[in-house]
Amino acid sequence: MQMKYINAKVMLVTLLLVAVQCVWAQTYLTDTYKPTESQHYKAYPTTGDGIMQIAVYKYKGGFTLGSGRGGLVSSNTPGYVVFDLPAGFDKLSFVLGPDSPNSASDKYNAIITVKADGKKVFDKVVWEHDAPQEYTVDLNGARQLRFDVQRGEANLAFGAVKLWKSGQTFKPSGDPLRSIPLTDRVQLVGQLYPYFIRHSGWVAPITSQEVKGIRKETSISINRVEYKTGLQFTADQAFVGNNEAWAYFWLQKKYDKVSFIIGPRDNQSSAATGWLTVMADGKIIYEKQVTQQDLAEQVVLDVTGVNQLSFHSIDEASRILGGITFGVVNIFAYPKGYDIAQIPQAGVINASQSKLAKLPDMCKLVSNIRPYSVQGIAGFDQTIFDGESDYITFSMGGEQFPEGFILTSGKTLFDDNISAYYKFDLAGEFDYMSFTVGALTKRRTQQDDNIRVYCDGKVVLDTVIHVTWPNQRFVVPLNKCRTLTFAKPGTMQQKDSYFGIGDVTLYRGKVQDNSELFSHPKPDCPPEADLIDLCKAPYYHYVGRYLSVLNNFDFNDCFQNGGSQRRYFQMHDGSKIYKGVMLETNIPPALENITPMQALFMFITGAGSNVSSSNVSASTGITGGASGMPATSGILSLFSAGGHQSSACAFNPYGEYDELTFTVACKSPYVEPGTALYGDGKAPAVRLDVFADQVKVGEFWVSNEMKPTTYTVPINKCHQLMFWLECGDVRSGQYVLYDMTVRKKEK
Repeated sequence: MQMKYINAKVMLVTLLLVAVQCVWAQTYLTDTYKPTESQHYKAYPTTGDGIMQIAVYKYKGGFTLGSGRGGLVSSNTPGYVVFDLPAGFDKLSFVLGPDSPNSASDKYNAIITVKADGKKVFDKVVWEHDAPQEYTVDLNGARQLRFDVQRGEANLAFGAVKLWKSGQTFKPSGDPLRSIPLTDRVQLVGQLYPYFIRHSGWVAPITSQEVKGIRKETSISINRVEYKTGLQFTADQAFVGNNEAWAYFWLQKKYDKVSFIIGPRDNQSSAATGWLTVMADGKIIYEKQVTQQDLAEQVVLDVTGVNQLSFHSIDEASRILGGITFGVVNIFAYPKGYDIAQIPQAGVINASQSKLAKLPDMCKLVSNIRPYSVQGIAGFDQTIFDGESDYITFSMGGEQFPEGFILTSGKTLFDDNISAYYKFDLAGEFDYMSFTVGALTKRRTQQDDNIRVYCDGKVVLDTVIHVTWPNQRFVVPLNKCRTLTFAKPGTMQQKDSYFGIGDVTLYRGKVQDNSELFSHPKPDCPPEADLIDLCKAPYYHYVGRYLSVLNNFDFNDCFQNGGSQRRYFQMHDGSKIYKGVMLETNIPPALENITPMQALFMFITGAGSNVSSSNVSASTGITGGASGMPATSGILSLFSAGGHQSSACAFNPYGEYDELTFTVACKSPYVEPGTALYGDGKAPAVRLDVFADQVKVGEFWVSNEMKPTTYTVPINKCHQLMFWLECGDVRSGQYVLYDMTVRKKEK
């Protein structure tokens, strides 16, 4: 009796299991039935090694249909497949999406239809950027099933294609993202990788993980804060159309909020702007124009009910071959029910404050706080000096500065004016700043320009920097500003002056003595020294004809340092001078108004030197000039109202010497045609002035017929010793200054 009871119980359990299996059982279409007709069709049954890919997710138990378009050879015959079925199937389910898209474009799509016994039961547009989507279709016992790619360029994939009989309960296919927990926020890129991202440039994932088939970045610096996860977009200018990039994430309607930080990558110099657009299921939910001077911004967006979230970049404005790179970093998605108090607040962020708050109350700027945005003709790495070595310096007024930066304005080949600026994020920590500014050497240009200092966009200093003046020191209030900008607007000249900014010091509270913070290398200064041996070369030297684009002169012929017997000044009396500096005034011809092609030549081969590794040490410094009527403390300009060019050179005796002795001689006389109007056929004498810290200490007249003449002048421990050959009504001869000796007074 007991045995019969047990057998009955076993039979009941067996019947229940069979019933459950019948309820959940389904038939995989490609496992059971073969097509009666097909084109561009490939099956992937559940058995075997074949695996297809919908977007980036792997599926089996289905098939792919090609569009018949694209590739090197296009058949232009859309794919289709037809199945004959037995009676009894009530529903069809499948996962649909693009077949292994290459992400070269997010503009391709295809129209797919499904017919049951000739009646359309499914009609859908599938984009190449779509994520997988599962659908169910009523068959009502249909005996023929047909799938058609009606139109489009996207190839399609159908995964987990199942047939269901009446009474069977539909069970969704497995979720490819089921391993990502919904108990905490999810990091996009780090945990949830984009399923569709442009592989042909202009976007890169920021991650430490291995990434195949696409360039990646391990970090990005925004406002001098390093971020190690997110997306880096580059909105480069396109010759035709626009350069666009994108990255798509599959949120599956699981999340309510998304947060991220957006900002430009530090230290770009293209004056470019770009756009970031965020879309939720194809609708714009956020847009921002990104500029190189932006502060990082925290963004929080509502993504309730969103399946696909995408980030898009596009270029907007830049100089030729320019662009802007920006980061979308620390991207997090927050599931439903997440503590809203733990979601960051939207707005501009101050991520550097905790770090800068630890700096002392008086500190150097450049070595402690690097700029986050720069612009200029020369690149960032060529114009910044962080004080790491006394052998890596720039020079203003013949004085070496191991720490600071250079503002390089100018014009492009296409005649665009390029202003220069350096922008810093001070995090609202400081009250005052002091700095030294001067014009850079070897530019050999006469253009004065303004220096402007902005605190949070407001001007706190706007003053003209005269290229003939010694270095100047300024103290300006910062008022605990967030951003600090040094700017040079430029003069619209092809060859512009460059300004150096050195010894920049920040203060909390009152301004203090900062003399111990910076050192300025200088040579030993014996009681008596040869000026050229002491200074190596004039830190400023201007000879107009040797800088003209109409001549093929070598400016090196205007200075000799005595280092080789092969190099010397050949004087008109037959003698040779191996160490000295030459001056010559100039009256340019009308052809000096050069053509655009000559302007191109000047840009490529222009006189002087750009900032480069070859002149970051003692070869850089302040520039100078002279005008028609210089005063003892006036502004000296090389060009008079008529365009006549004076000639000048300047040295820095380091404030150590009291007097100078030098000799001047005529190298090459010049007689202007028509000088007979002066009566004796001789060109007039020209005036040679000597200035010590802008005070005239000597005035001498030199001429074609002069014999070598020696002069002694007081220089009063000056830092700027300038020799000035004033231009008259005609061009002068060439005069060499040599045997230049400086002395200290005996105490």
